[in-house]
Amino acid sequence: MEQAFLKDVLDRLEETGIPYAVTGSIASNLWGTPRTTHDVDIVIVLLAGDVLRLTSAFATGYYISEPAVTEAAARKSMFNVVDFNSGLKADF
Repeated sequence: MEQAFLKDVLDRLEETGIPYAVTGSIASNLWGTPRTTHDVDIVIVLLAGDVLRLTSAFATGYYISEPAVTEAAARKSMFNVVDFNSGLKADF
């Protein structure tokens, strides 16, 4: 289930054209010592003009807060998306 979640999140990001990098324990599992995780950490380059494109990409099947994304873009801080079906979360 987590692999399908990661693939879906990355596919949606690819569609936006917003630069990103997978980090955190998912990246560690690929390059280091595997460990259990239930979220995905992704660093993105998010400009104010990208907010609508990003929130639209996750509008179906995910919880995403446009105000939170807008604030994160302005403050260069975090926001997350949550898959309605699995409850899995991606921290951006």
